[in-house]
Amino acid sequence: RGEVVGLAGLLGAGQTQLLERLAGFSYSTSVVAARVGALPRLPVSVSEGVANAIFLIPDNRVLKAMLTGLGVAENIAAGSLPLLSRWGFINTPSMATFAHAVIARLGISCTGPWQTVAKLSGGNQQKVAFGRWLARTGTGAQAGSAIFLLNNPTEGIDVGAKVEIYTLIRHFAEEGAAVLVSSTEFAELVALCERVYCIRHNTVAACVSRSELSEDRLMIEVN
Repeated sequence: RGEVVGLAGLLGAGQTQLLERLAGFSYSTSVVAARVGALPRLPVSVSEGVANAIFLIPDNRVLKAMLTGLGVAENIAAGSLPLLSRWGFINTPSMATFAHAVIARLGISCTGPWQTVAKLSGGNQQKVAFGRWLARTGTGAQAGSAIFLLNNPTEGIDVGAKVEIYTLIRHFAEEGAAVLVSSTEFAELVALCERVYCIRHNTVAACVSRSELSEDRLMIEVN
């Protein structure tokens, strides 16, 4: 906890499947034993993972993370519906208040909580994806119990938005969360991570510590 740890690999090396399996996707796996956060094993479903504060922010946010036909508020609230509903009905004013707090904290640029996420820039869509789990965990000790699994978290966003996302990732770690980030941009891993595990042909081939971390070293290890 309190660290940003990286996964490096060539496209298709297995890092996406690893992150999704840690989050509770039901891939077949040859893992004999594992401990993920408070669980003494891999989560058996995504809902069990979320219940144990294991949160995946996937690659391809439009297809995998966004409810593109809905607004910012609905997307942020999607991870916390039990907190915002009663007898199966969502409390809309509470959802709006919930969303306003996240929008302000993350600096999401939008016309308001009901703006459709499809109309946001890539960087602001990614902030909404982060905000969904930030809203659920809260801050301080609550945020510190979380595990964030990030798959190419700055894919397709501009340089300014990347800097903001990097700041947010470091902030999660500073609050005590465990952050595991996969990126095809090795410069990103060098900038963010305390150490990086290198995956080659679906196998962890090496662990590179901060003192030895460079783009060239990662390229050697993943090939």
